[in-house]
Amino acid sequence: MEFNIEIQEDFHRLNDQTYLSDKAYEDLIDKLFSLFTSTNGNIQFSSSIDKHLISSILTFLFECVKYDLDETSVRSKFDDLQFTNKSRQDRFLSAYTKHLPTIQLYLKQKSIEHDRLLNLNWRLDLQLKTNHTDKVFEPIYTLDWTKRDKYTTNINHIQFTCSQESLQELLEKFKDAQSIDLPDFDRDRKLRSSTIQEQREYFKREGIPPIPEPFEAYVPPEGDGKATLMSRDRLNQFYTSLKKNLATRKHSSTIRKHEPDFEPLLFADIAQQRYIDAHQALMDRDEERLIQLVTPGSFAEMGRGLRYKTLRWKWLEDIEPSYVVAIKSGEILKGMTMAQITVRMHSKQTCAIYDRFGRLMYGNEIIPKDVLEYIVFERVLTFPYSQWRVHSKILPSWLPPSDSLLYTFEKPKVKLLDQDTSTDAVEDEKKREQINKEHETGTRALPTANELKTPIPTLSDISQANKKRTIGYT
Repeated sequence: MEFNIEIQEDFHRLNDQTYLSDKAYEDLIDKLFSLFTSTNGNIQFSSSIDKHLISSILTFLFECVKYDLDETSVRSKFDDLQFTNKSRQDRFLSAYTKHLPTIQLYLKQKSIEHDRLLNLNWRLDLQLKTNHTDKVFEPIYTLDWTKRDKYTTNINHIQFTCSQESLQELLEKFKDAQSIDLPDFDRDRKLRSSTIQEQREYFKREGIPPIPEPFEAYVPPEGDGKATLMSRDRLNQFYTSLKKNLATRKHSSTIRKHEPDFEPLLFADIAQQRYIDAHQALMDRDEERLIQLVTPGSFAEMGRGLRYKTLRWKWLEDIEPSYVVAIKSGEILKGMTMAQITVRMHSKQTCAIYDRFGRLMYGNEIIPKDVLEYIVFERVLTFPYSQWRVHSKILPSWLPPSDSLLYTFEKPKVKLLDQDTSTDAVEDEKKREQINKEHETGTRALPTANELKTPIPTLSDISQANKKRTIGYT
């Protein structure tokens, strides 16, 4: 249960007796609770009391009644709102405890409520016979409903049986009662296979703000981060940035219409800090904090592949000060203006990824690396409560590939042979393993057609069969 800043300020002012005297406070509490108990609907408040204060106290009261908070919980909420006047807390709690059932009944009468289905269990049985017939052999469904009665907290269990046709009719009625559309499981596959322009058109038809690509993505010059300040490559970069300065000023003026204090030089430091906070939240697995610092697309991209792994990341120092290299703005939907700022960051960082067994898979936690990054930040300017968030990272084509992950595998079981083991013992062991495998699989190779034929015996074969054979060495 959270309250906005205006309610917090109103309750904080209640501590000041110069703002509201004790007598005026008691009169205010009496009149607020008399709204639910008095038959007179025309209750007048003092003109010296601010209407926003009355609205804040009523909002707090309704939330306490909604969650059925006890006296201890209400006091903790007062402490959260910085309302620490003990005597005024006791005055509010005495009236709250006295009129709590009345206010609950009042709210239930003002709201429209129906019986609510909490749970539904079913079981399929085979009905063999009934009282009228001996043999039926039909499927029958047993349903067990758990529902809550309207305007009460009573829980009832209803059990009945029905046939397959009755169950189908019941399902159709449930579908008609539902006010939601069934999910289209094939939609995601179609969106992934479509182009960016088709995705934007689909989002426009559905009224969903699309996740835009960077407006005219900044192209980092080759050799950036290695050229010195007075080198030829660095002078060419400076000349190119001067030509784009006019377009940058135009988009900066668009941002200043919604954010008057915007300055590109100051924004670079703010963006760098948000970038560090986003990686810290990713390392701590704080998803609530991370979604405030990055966009949904970047949220999925940063967390990809980190399940069951441990990330250790640290920003050590700046090699060069961060600065803004590109500013773009545009209208992605009608009445929705978005701005994107690309910030160049050149720093020393350490990054290491460990698997779930603590083995190193990537990077090094001790040896720092020079990292040159181009981070795109975005904000929806037409939304007053929007913030600058990390949108994406620009990866130049000339950038060398990063190191691959070092995966670990189970060591295969290898049986080592002793030097004293004879060759015959090794062959016997192989034969025994082969026989065991044949017994386990239960399949043997069938003999060929030539092997199935019985050869016709000759006279020499018959005469040799009658001779006595000598066993042993000759």
